[in-house]
Amino acid sequence: MTEKDAFHVLKLSLFSSRLLSRIEVERPIQVGLNQLVSEEIQRNGIQEPFPLVNQSTLFSQAYICLVWGWAQIKSNNHENAVITNLSRRFNILQDIRIEVTENRIIDDINKFLEAMRNACAHGHIIFVDDSYLKFSDKNATISMQWNQFGKLCDDLLFSWNDVIY
Repeated sequence: MTEKDAFHVLKLSLFSSRLLSRIEVERPIQVGLNQLVSEEIQRNGIQEPFPLVNQSTLFSQAYICLVWGWAQIKSNNHENAVITNLSRRFNILQDIRIEVTENRIIDDINKFLEAMRNACAHGHIIFVDDSYLKFSDKNATISMQWNQFGKLCDDLLFSWNDVIY
């Protein structure tokens, strides 16, 4: 798979998440759409109400962006350029709570991404409530809102786009 193909996979994943979110918003007012979703929910033995954008959506997005996508970026030796671009777009100190223990310091975007990637790769994501998530890596916990996580994924994609196109 070429780097541009890998980028396209990540872009499609983000598109699918956005589309599910939009369908979720439109579902109550679009009779045909609501019927389609309800039929599929019933076919799969899931009980209503069932949100289309849910924890599985986030887990999928976290993994494909921060684990698989980051591995693709690194395998093409673009991590420094992407980090430079990402640090201009995403401020890790803005409304994101980072707790560290022992002698660990997370004070830049590279260390932040490493902790986020490790938490996703090892399944250490906790859903605090409908708004907040916690990503835990050894000696560090990063708390952020769902929309901040979405912005991180978007910003990573755009930062990669700027490098390869």
